[in-house]
Amino acid sequence: MHCFERPPKQWDAIQAGFATGREFIDGFDPELVFLFGSDHFNGFFLQLMPAFCIGLEAEAEEDIGGFAGKLSVPRQVALDSIGHLRASGFAPVCSYRIRVDHALWLKRLRDMHIEGAKMIVRGERTAQDMRLNEASDRRFLNLLTRGQLEAFDAWDQQALVKETGIGAMELQTWIAAAAYLACDGHPPRLAHYSLAPELGIACGMAYG
Repeated sequence: MHCFERPPKQWDAIQAGFATGREFIDGFDPELVFLFGSDHFNGFFLQLMPAFCIGLEAEAEEDIGGFAGKLSVPRQVALDSIGHLRASGFAPVCSYRIRVDHALWLKRLRDMHIEGAKMIVRGERTAQDMRLNEASDRRFLNLLTRGQLEAFDAWDQQALVKETGIGAMELQTWIAAAAYLACDGHPPRLAHYSLAPELGIACGMAYG
């Protein structure tokens, strides 16, 4: 994560959050990983935008200075997952060659010196301008880490975007991943949260 002119105030805490998550994953030593991520109009466009899509093959775009390349996808596992979800009343879309962007990169992004970050440094843009809303974020994280996912069923999506910006739509992937954890009987644990206007985001991390 290197999309800044200067590090955010909570940089060390952000890195510690990444380290906590990595230690948990290393200790668990998973044999299979499901990645949940949003699309930034690199793989899909509004006229063909599914709620959820499972890729049988996947390739990463180098859209804002990231790492392009083919991702390893166990095809039969993906097909079995689609079949299980459809048998359970869900309707995920299937892509035979899905293109993903920075929402799913597993490596750090380097040398992403964007104009928005420069504006923060120059004092031309603030967290309020970007609609970074700590109170709203913490309400979301409180429900998520308590496993109260049913509360999101009554969300007013338009009001949420008005309150916190279009990035709020990416929280849908958090909810989906938390629902997966709920099948094992426990909610995710919060590793870190802070406003990071230097990065153009609020930075949250949770693991389970």
